[in-house]
Amino acid sequence: MAWLSRGFYGTAGRLALAVAAAATLVAAAVAPGTAHAKARWAGPFLILGPGYSTKSGEVGVPIPDTSGGTGAATKLSSLSKDKYDAAVRTDKGNGVGLDLQLGYNLLGFASIWADLAWHGSFGSTLETAGTGSGALMLGFHPLRFIGDDLSIDVRVFGGYGLYEINHYNEDGTQAAAKGKAWTGNNITLGGSFEYRLTDSAISFGLDVRQVFGRYNTWVYNFDNDIRSQVSQSVHKDRFEAHATIGFHL
Repeated sequence: MAWLSRGFYGTAGRLALAVAAAATLVAAAVAPGTAHAKARWAGPFLILGPGYSTKSGEVGVPIPDTSGGTGAATKLSSLSKDKYDAAVRTDKGNGVGLDLQLGYNLLGFASIWADLAWHGSFGSTLETAGTGSGALMLGFHPLRFIGDDLSIDVRVFGGYGLYEINHYNEDGTQAAAKGKAWTGNNITLGGSFEYRLTDSAISFGLDVRQVFGRYNTWVYNFDNDIRSQVSQSVHKDRFEAHATIGFHL
């Protein structure tokens, strides 16, 4: 995790510790063998969220020439500025998207889930691009301290993206348009609101988050595994918003 500054990583770490501590305290408070009514929001859940990601990134990111692989690659240092800017960029892969959350809510106080998100654009080959990630998230639910049968739920959350890819196409370095990509990780901080229908497992809500993407590899050609390893992480920070529909079991 060398790409994270100590201060930023400390913030994410403190958030994770706070959620873990809350979950531990709640579990300890439930005496073994004692009957307790299930909190309304407790248990497994599945949430789907169509949404949008703001435009972010830059063109002409300075990186070393490619290496490795089984084929020949155009030297980045030989490209004109226009071709280099078109080939090495992080401003692609924003737009409409979808988020999928699958996890478990512990007694209504804390939750943990796997989060799969994708955003992108469509059109011609050169216009088509996308950014996707898989993350592990932890959430804290403050309204649970008010009651266990509320129709609304508020969640403050953070998480670590185990893998993120930013994929796009360009035709300045090869004879035909080919896919290029950045790969790395991310940190996410956000909040959500849900309203649950009376006597129903279905909820509707809003999820907003700030994602801090950090890339350490640029892929010139997936077919021949030609890549460029950057010495300093490349940033792609963006804001994402999703309207959500949830299923709580």
